[in-house]
Amino acid sequence: LEDTDWMLVLDADTGIVNPNHCIEEWIDTRVDLIFYERFFNWEIASGNYLMHLLQTLLPHAKQSIKNCDKIWHRGTDYKTYMAFVTCVKLSLGERRLWPGKLRILRRAHGWVRDGFITYDKWSDRDFMLHGWKQQNISENGWESPFEVSDSFKLRKLTYFYHLSTCIMLSE
Repeated sequence: LEDTDWMLVLDADTGIVNPNHCIEEWIDTRVDLIFYERFFNWEIASGNYLMHLLQTLLPHAKQSIKNCDKIWHRGTDYKTYMAFVTCVKLSLGERRLWPGKLRILRRAHGWVRDGFITYDKWSDRDFMLHGWKQQNISENGWESPFEVSDSFKLRKLTYFYHLSTCIMLSE
């Protein structure tokens, strides 16, 4: 990997839906790592790295690290996992950029979006969708996101983000 500047790591259930975008649109050369918030639950994608990041970004926040670590080690399910995510995000605060280290893109600004939010349909602003799993295929099969249906016109879908209320509207 001597000639490699950036490496993209993807979940196995993530795929490109819109080849009119390139991953370079999301690269920020001021940092070494870039993550994004998921749209539906405020989780930072790649949550397994959250504690390491908290220790790296806020090494002097000993009590926050201790509190979050305690929640993590007592975790048993999704609810306790989200308590851990909340603890880390509260510790990180509003800051989104740590030059030379990390950038966290706000929800709806990442290169991947969970497909179930729009039934695997995509817009011109999307690049990749997450959540394409074999177990999610129903008895009726799987509706391809590349086929245009009357109920969902791909070119007509437009996102409007009102961050104060955190909702998604479509035309």
